[in-house]
Amino acid sequence: MAANPSDERLIELLSSSPRQEHDFYYDAFWELSSERHDGMSARPIPVSKIEAYSEKPVLRLTLREQWAFKRIIRELDNAYLTIEAERAKASTKGAKKGGK
Repeated sequence: MAANPSDERLIELLSSSPRQEHDFYYDAFWELSSERHDGMSARPIPVSKIEAYSEKPVLRLTLREQWAFKRIIRELDNAYLTIEAERAKASTKGAKKGGK
């Protein structure tokens, strides 16, 4: 999987997780990121898609693990959206300076 610009900050959020769990959440997050609705700016991953992912029989997650999965993915998504908003804001400022 190709590295994404936001990787470092997202990895920081997962740094306290054991490596195997880290990979699971990280991979799930990037897979679920493709479920975002199109728009002018980054949109959140629909909760329904996160829930459906957590309920996949192949994952064999307990209800408690599903709840934790949803919470972790939402936290990662919020961090991602913050990073993207900062990037867009910086890009807009740079475009305004260059256009003057």
